[in-house]
Amino acid sequence: MIPEIQRVYEASYSIYGVRKVWRQLKPQAIGVARCTIERLMKALQILMVARG
Repeated sequence: MIPEIQRVYEASYSIYGVRKVWRQLKPQAIGVARCTIERLMKALQILMVARG
């Protein structure tokens, strides 16, 4: 799962957060919970930018 997350994140020029990475993986028949992607992205130390 980690290589898929990295692939989607890098393909988006490193701007996608958890929700958009999760939505990109859904059509590719990779069924995984959004909280799992969030946990793995934190483990990879991928920083997510929050607006507001």
